[in-house]
Amino acid sequence: MKKIIEELYFGTINMQETINSASIPEYKEKIRQISDQELSFLKLLSLEGKEQYKKLEGMKADAMVIDYANIFKEGFRLGAKLMLEILEN
Repeated sequence: MKKIIEELYFGTINMQETINSASIPEYKEKIRQISDQELSFLKLLSLEGKEQYKKLEGMKADAMVIDYANIFKEGFRLGAKLMLEILEN
């Protein structure tokens, strides 16, 4: 069995594959509500408005990737600090 550090290095651990938010009923319901509202909103927009909205959503998604990566890194650092503290005592 490979060590976790090697698995992280070689990319064999993929948190997106292990975390399944879609299995959480509250998440599924919230996504359904968002989808319904988005469809209603898009019906109100002109073609140009829909294109601008699509561009805006892409920009938000790009920002979220950066944010989630930063949250992951900070969580990893916190976990490492916790392990160091455990080992010191």
